[in-house]
Amino acid sequence: MTEQIRKIPVVRQIQEAMGLCYEAGREPVALLVNPEVLDVLKQELKTSMLLLPDNPINMKLFGLPVLLAKVKDFYLVDNRSWAEQKF
Repeated sequence: MTEQIRKIPVVRQIQEAMGLCYEAGREPVALLVNPEVLDVLKQELKTSMLLLPDNPINMKLFGLPVLLAKVKDFYLVDNRSWAEQKF
């Protein structure tokens, strides 16, 4: 897990990424999350009203499906084609 994840809450980073996505005129459609980061995210959400279910098939955060993936920390997928997005 990167040093950035330890310093800034993951939820805050996701919210910032979503804001930047909207500013760029794109709509977020999914959230890819590293399994280790998902554990941190679940810990952060325990103290809030937002909870992620244990069943990975039903996970949603901010209305976006949460998918486990081999990414560095997390990756916000937007409505561009896969060919346009690099991760």
